[in-house]
Amino acid sequence: MKAQRRHELKQNTLAHSLETLPDFGRRHGTKLLLVVMVGLLVTLLIRSRVASSRAAADQAAYSLSHGRELIGQLQTSAEQLPPAQFAKVAQEISKAVDSAVQQVLESSDDPRALAEARVIQGDLNWHLAAMPEPPGATSRPELALPRTDEQLLDTAAAAYKAATEQPGAPKESVTTARLGLAAVAENRRQWDQAKEQYQKVLDDPATPKPMKDLAAGSISRLETLRKPPLIAPPATAPVLPGATQPTTTTAPTTTTAATTSTAPASAPASAPVGPEKPQGPR
Repeated sequence: MKAQRRHELKQNTLAHSLETLPDFGRRHGTKLLLVVMVGLLVTLLIRSRVASSRAAADQAAYSLSHGRELIGQLQTSAEQLPPAQFAKVAQEISKAVDSAVQQVLESSDDPRALAEARVIQGDLNWHLAAMPEPPGATSRPELALPRTDEQLLDTAAAAYKAATEQPGAPKESVTTARLGLAAVAENRRQWDQAKEQYQKVLDDPATPKPMKDLAAGSISRLETLRKPPLIAPPATAPVLPGATQPTTTTAPTTTTAATTSTAPASAPASAPVGPEKPQGPR
């Protein structure tokens, strides 16, 4: 009897629920539909954001790789093309690299991509400043680049500095940027500033040993570069007894020393060294 009674109660409860279901749907159906729609919208937004982030990362990687290739083409063009043609190619490459860098800076939030974009921007301007001035550029302005060497070096230094200050930047990018800052300082004969950057590379425990060796060797080389050549005064022979006038030697004795260079002996580690260029604006 008890089991039958419980069965009847369950049937009555189910019947009551079915009877009241339409009324419940009328009262709460809008809220339930809203909850379902919000859940679907959140899911779609998350998927869209993930897909967008992946697409941005892929685009940033392509832009950075393309920028590196263009800098390599710049160096090759400087060696193979005549001055008039190279000036045009250099301007086109400069615009293309700047465009690739800006694309990364504006679309990516990856610290690695942002730091690498700054390093590429620095390398581009450093190499442009280190390129030899085309023959005849003084009388033919169309052969010269739009910016002077100092302006190019200013841009390079600013880009390298931004890379070292990028939050979350990988150590290899920071190290490369510091070597770039040192190269710019050497080009300007700012030996103390160059040494400061090399010392930071040397003191960083995360710096690989080859980079530490490079920094240590560069610091030693700076000590030679910063010393001016030594020239001894002419040697004078003693006056002989009974001579009517002093006898002197006319050839001065010169001690040879290392001479300074206007171009840095080491370029940014991320790119090959460009041809040496005389100091001074175009």
